[in-house]
Amino acid sequence: MNDTLLTILLAFGIVDLIAFLIFLILKFRYNRHREKVGHYGDRAEHLVQEYIHEHFPDAFLLNNLYFQTEHGLTQIDHILICRQGLYIIETKSHNGHITVHERNWTQEWNGKNVSFHNPVKQNRVHLKALKEVLSADEKFARYRVGTVVVFTSKNVTFSENVRGVIRLNRLSDFIKRNPQVKRPGGGAGTMRMETMKRLKDTIQAGAVKSRRRHQRHKNDIHDQYSEGV
Repeated sequence: MNDTLLTILLAFGIVDLIAFLIFLILKFRYNRHREKVGHYGDRAEHLVQEYIHEHFPDAFLLNNLYFQTEHGLTQIDHILICRQGLYIIETKSHNGHITVHERNWTQEWNGKNVSFHNPVKQNRVHLKALKEVLSADEKFARYRVGTVVVFTSKNVTFSENVRGVIRLNRLSDFIKRNPQVKRPGGGAGTMRMETMKRLKDTIQAGAVKSRRRHQRHKNDIHDQYSEGV
């Protein structure tokens, strides 16, 4: 009887040990994947920053700002304030072929299909959050804001053309062809530097400043979107 009990206890001990080892392996792989996701995302955002500084040297570029919405925090990769106007830029680092759907998009890369959230819809959330911040200043309450999704990879293709979804090397042309500043009589206008500075200050004042909340939201973003890289 004692030998049987000992055998049972040893068996459960081995099972627990195996389960614990499997947990450690899965946790290690998950953390490595998250680090990889962060690396690609950071690299893509850095490429956009370099591009903006080169093509719009007198512009203000605000990076990785967080804003409160009715559903929690939302992160905006870049907010560009330039002579042509104000723009929200969502940055993506995906490679391969992208199939466009209404809800989620699908990436085909290295023989795998992975799904990620529709970035155009993401920008709609960003736009609503930024508009709420701008409404704090009467001058900007109805200000025009452009949105664009930028893919930084050179080997990305799409199942169809989507307005406002471009490769990085087309960003300058897109902004110049879609100016948000208009003259009273029509046509493209130019934003004054004092207006650009006031916009920057208004947006920064409306951003969430808690580092703890930033990190918590960053972790949520990894959990939600890591499958798309």
